[in-house]
Amino acid sequence: MSFTPAKLTFWKDEPDGQQTLPASFGFPHTLITIYRVLGILLAIGIVFFLWYQVSLFLAWSWLLFTILFVGYIFYKRKRRKLSESDIVQTQQKARVLSGASMIGSAIHVAGHPLLEREQPIVFTLSSEGLKIFSYDDPNPIDTISPNQLVVFHTVVYDDKRTPHIDVIDSAAQALQITFKYQDREFTCLFRRMRKVHPIDWYHELQKAQWQLIRQ
Repeated sequence: MSFTPAKLTFWKDEPDGQQTLPASFGFPHTLITIYRVLGILLAIGIVFFLWYQVSLFLAWSWLLFTILFVGYIFYKRKRRKLSESDIVQTQQKARVLSGASMIGSAIHVAGHPLLEREQPIVFTLSSEGLKIFSYDDPNPIDTISPNQLVVFHTVVYDDKRTPHIDVIDSAAQALQITFKYQDREFTCLFRRMRKVHPIDWYHELQKAQWQLIRQ
């Protein structure tokens, strides 16, 4: 009997569209609580209405449906919280394992010879340089040291999807990196950068280059 080892998990992304509101931003949470209370009161009111005005059978049926529906909502909420906790723990573990001062994910569009087209990757930045990981391996695919970096740009796309690298914009959607390896230069492009925006990677890479110059 053959044995297949369990697949490792180095990184997990948050689900698309998931956002966490800051704790101080309490007004929407208050509204949600009010809506929930009103919903419960409405459900109870419908039970009494059916009980006294329609039929006992419909009242019990509605009550059973309400209980099952509320139970399903609490179940989904519990599952979501467990999933969110697992993602946070996985990301924190990845940061510790990689020794990163900054970590985030991206999609490699093209250009890096060790990566596939449209491959999801994990970026980390540490004193060793810019490391690239896959989602399921704590060993880096490549490490680009600060002295290998030739140039890097934030990429801004206009309304016609024309890329511009001659501007530095906080709304940049991608990051273009040119690095040197054995007298050859390679230019690669990364998009859909999560956890850390392209402008923040750009700024931190600039700081790494500055530290290299000052040494």
